[in-house]
Amino acid sequence: MTYNGEAQVSGAIVLMLKGANSNEVIKRVKERIAQIQKTLPEGVVIDAFLDRTKMVNNAIGTVSKNLVEGALIVVFVLVLFLGTCGLVYW
Repeated sequence: MTYNGEAQVSGAIVLMLKGANSNEVIKRVKERIAQIQKTLPEGVVIDAFLDRTKMVNNAIGTVSKNLVEGALIVVFVLVLFLGTCGLVYW
């Protein structure tokens, strides 16, 4: 395959097992690549061209943010409606 205009490269795909923790899998793959890199001849480099670490972390951050914002909206609406109902009966 070609990569960055170079014709002599090899490619590989790492697949994650169903139900595995993606952050843990990525961490272990990077550790294993570092071990393998030490045994390779000079000039041979393992270069990850698609690392989903940033995408996974962004997705987790987005979900966390949306959960907090949703909880705050629910609390606000409950306080608003329950507070106004309490005033009507007084």
